[in-house]
Amino acid sequence: MRSILLCALVLGLAGPTWCASAYTTTVEATAQAVLTVAGAWVDFPAFLKLGGETAAFAPESVVVRPADPADAAPVASRVEESQGAYRVFWQVPAVAQKDAGQPVTFRIEFGVKPAPGGSPRLPASAVDTLIANGGFEEVTDQGIPVGIAAAIFKRDFRLVAEKEGRALAFNADPEGRGPAFITPWVSVRGGESLAYSFRFRARGAEAHPRYKVILFSYVNYRDAEGKPLPRAHAYTTRLGDTDGWEEVRVTLPVPPAARSTNLEIRNGSQVPYSVSIDDVRIAATTIPQVMAATAPGGQRLSLRVEDENVRRIDLGTATSPVWQGFQALAPEMEYTAERGLGFTRLARPLGLDKVRPDPLARDFITAARADLRIDLPDGEYTLWALIGDSQVGSTILTIYRDQLLQINGQEVLKRDVPPAEFFRTTYLRHYADFWYPGMDFYDTFVAPNFEEHFFPVTVTGGKLTLSWRNVPLAALVVAPKARDAELRAELSRLKAERRRATPIEEVAPPVEEAPAAGVLTAAERKRGFVLFRRPANESIYPTSRPKPEERITALQAFATPGEYEPVHFSLYPLRNLGAVRIRATELRARAGGRIPASAVDVRVVRYHFRAAGGRGVAGAYRYQIAPYILDRRESMEVTEGTTWSWWATIHVPENAPAGVYEGALEITAGQQPALRLPVSIRVLPFRLAALPILQGYYYFPSEPWYSTFWGANVRGPDYRDDPEVRKIILENERREMRFMKSLGLNSVAFGDDLRKDLELADGRVRLKPDNRFALWMDLYKEAGMGPMPFYGFQPLGAGNLLAWLEREKLKERFTPQWNTAYRSFVEECQRIGKERGWPEILWYISDELSNHGEEGAKLGVELAKVLKGMPGVRTIASMNGPWEHIMVPHLNISMPNIAFPITEETVKKVRDSGSELWLYNCGDERLNLGLYPWRVKAGGRFQWHYRYINADPWDDLDGGGSDTQYCLSLPGPDGPVPAVKSQMVREAVDDHRYIATLEQAIAAARSDAKKQAAVAKATRFLEELRARVPVDFRTLVGYQVDPRAAGASVGGEFKNTDALDRVRWAVAQLILELQTGSGGPTTGKGK
Repeated sequence: MRSILLCALVLGLAGPTWCASAYTTTVEATAQAVLTVAGAWVDFPAFLKLGGETAAFAPESVVVRPADPADAAPVASRVEESQGAYRVFWQVPAVAQKDAGQPVTFRIEFGVKPAPGGSPRLPASAVDTLIANGGFEEVTDQGIPVGIAAAIFKRDFRLVAEKEGRALAFNADPEGRGPAFITPWVSVRGGESLAYSFRFRARGAEAHPRYKVILFSYVNYRDAEGKPLPRAHAYTTRLGDTDGWEEVRVTLPVPPAARSTNLEIRNGSQVPYSVSIDDVRIAATTIPQVMAATAPGGQRLSLRVEDENVRRIDLGTATSPVWQGFQALAPEMEYTAERGLGFTRLARPLGLDKVRPDPLARDFITAARADLRIDLPDGEYTLWALIGDSQVGSTILTIYRDQLLQINGQEVLKRDVPPAEFFRTTYLRHYADFWYPGMDFYDTFVAPNFEEHFFPVTVTGGKLTLSWRNVPLAALVVAPKARDAELRAELSRLKAERRRATPIEEVAPPVEEAPAAGVLTAAERKRGFVLFRRPANESIYPTSRPKPEERITALQAFATPGEYEPVHFSLYPLRNLGAVRIRATELRARAGGRIPASAVDVRVVRYHFRAAGGRGVAGAYRYQIAPYILDRRESMEVTEGTTWSWWATIHVPENAPAGVYEGALEITAGQQPALRLPVSIRVLPFRLAALPILQGYYYFPSEPWYSTFWGANVRGPDYRDDPEVRKIILENERREMRFMKSLGLNSVAFGDDLRKDLELADGRVRLKPDNRFALWMDLYKEAGMGPMPFYGFQPLGAGNLLAWLEREKLKERFTPQWNTAYRSFVEECQRIGKERGWPEILWYISDELSNHGEEGAKLGVELAKVLKGMPGVRTIASMNGPWEHIMVPHLNISMPNIAFPITEETVKKVRDSGSELWLYNCGDERLNLGLYPWRVKAGGRFQWHYRYINADPWDDLDGGGSDTQYCLSLPGPDGPVPAVKSQMVREAVDDHRYIATLEQAIAAARSDAKKQAAVAKATRFLEELRARVPVDFRTLVGYQVDPRAAGASVGGEFKNTDALDRVRWAVAQLILELQTGSGGPTTGKGK
């Protein structure tokens, strides 16, 4: 195990002689009631250069000791070079509990020569932490980890030996709530951010049926009086077996009122000692940066401009952290002569703390008008401004329009990009950031959110006035012009400091062994790459490596006329290949048919900085380089050791004759001759039946829909009536629905609740003129979609958004006035829909009311009753727990997920009640999207979410959650750019269509006496297939399912999607046998 030992390796003590000849600096650390380790950044070479030293800094020179008394003995320390600077770690002695949380000053001594006699050193593995013995390496004579009471240890834990040290294993608790490992309370300051981390491993763990989790954890807080504050959920897992040790790291801001915190980790397994933890740690995320030092002769050395007329201002909220050496400025701070700083005018101010990236840039102040006064002596100055918004936590990208910045009444910055131009360029800017090895996350996604400006300033009358409008202003520095060179040097260092202060964590992709040289063929060595293929359900990472049995020499598929069918392969480069190009040739049949090359869509699997756990807004930028998007690229640079994959989707022409079509994918690497990878596709002599159910995804229209019609994310003038923006909206929505239809989908669950477009007149709700619902439904009709579950309707009743229209009259549900308003909106839409020929609107009354227990389900019953019996109105609700069983008799369509649960018993109960069974959120893999709804005879299947984007669509770590977690495509300059998982959606839909085609063939052949054997054979096949797909899908995804989960990984025989291809081929053979009486083709089934 990685040790966080706090004991020192004493090599000797550096004496006062060394101290007198060394450079020195001081830094504070927060003392705790236990031994801890603190850290600080120090730019030692910069200080030595300022001191006139020409020799290089010697890391062995560093000695750390308490500043008081002057001759205090050194404490254990170590120095680590990182990110262009040095990080010092040192031991902080324990203090009495009453003194915990108080700052203690330490002196750091350094120079160009090793310290005489050395200094006590921390082990290389020691890192800064506010708790002791989180690695469980220090034990008492009885073998009990220091810090755990003997009685508790003997009852609840066991130490287990590992190669690298010890870990703590949990006993089991009959109630399923523990045991718990709880760290000591740590003294903290409200507003700072802390990182809570640990590692865990599960082996043969089984969740207790009461809580249904293997491990769960919380962060606890107490106020100054020791009273508990609301705790934060940290991490939960249902994994009974982990692949080795799993890392958990959660970064959270400390609540303003909190003065202490701890981490609580609880075992949920009922198998004793099946869950272990190690390396438990709590650490500050903001590491102090040392800005000043003293030379041996007493000369003060500073990395900042030291001048009484320099003002450094950190703009933000009253509770957000302030960058070291800066003065806080919050919207509440009006100008006072005593302060010499403050607002003289502030209209519609907004101070925001976005938590990331760093304490200076994370918070800012914007306003419709802000006038700031700064008192300074008259003279010439330079003003530096940091402007930007990290967009962290934004549901939709915040847009700043009509921006203006003035200094002393003079305009220095003005811009207002037309909205249409913004959405065609800036909004999609990261689409161009194609990942290659070496791409830096900070430089690509964090730094571009901020801009730095330098302005010359003349101060007269003893004051400087700064005014701005719709500018997210994060920081200001004003310095005399005579110190300009020093100022720019300081700000250059500040940029590096901000980068170091930004919490970024990369989760390494899976590591696989490269093929041994002896297994490579001569052809592979000559061309410099290996071609291989894995089932589509297996992700290929840059670090993936081919196994001998995965290598390929050709690709095969089968399809029907009009069908889209993909093939895919991966390329592992043995050396740098230069520019690699993949081109499809046409495919020809021997009988003369052809599939043109233009019908083969070749795309590379684009790697993405994908969010990897953490706590969304509060966490670090935590990512993994992982496959996600299918992108068209003319060519791309391929370097040694980085694996890439390509998908080629063949669109078989509607009039293609049956037969085997042959062609190739031509792979050109650098200047080498093209390698032909043969591709064949067997076109079958029948057409697929239409999808027999309604199937789609939950959907909220693409930007600029939200910013145009809601406008909550727009700072500045709205653009609802901008004709160019309307053009983009129409273009976007048509493209999105064309893409959905190309996947075989025939519906969407529309999610806009239409706020701002509804009005109340004479007690009835109606749509305003030029409302967006009519715009949407006209587009939906134009696309040829089927009935539409109106998901945006459910907040009006279940969330009582109707009350927004008339607070007093509609604040209470189910009064006569409320019922009239609720029904009248439905009547209004039904009337307009009939006039305009819209597809049927399905009235989505509620969503997951089991989250609110019995009362929630009762609310659903009453909502259904209000609409019951309305002519032409069908109601639908999504249900995620047993509480909602009482709703079923009152609904036209009951749409449960697997937490309802869906069993033989509940399916029968739904049907016996007269309600139609549909499904939602039963997992987003091929089996549960395709064969599963067929298995349970569902009439509809919906899944969360087509594109649940937060903030910038191509930055997965900026918003309040991951963009890619629920997403079938990302917006691109030319329309939707498909995710790899979108291909699984199409394959799932086609699986269902093949089955439907077989069922139709059976029905058609039943009256033909010559085909009874074929009918019996096909019927038996379908019966056996039904038996292979369980009704209770939890048997494949695990019983411990979060009721709110939108997806789960499939186990069983169909986890490998090649098995589903074999099922589909067997279905095709049976169809041919029913049509022709023969056994059909017996080759060409591979893909």
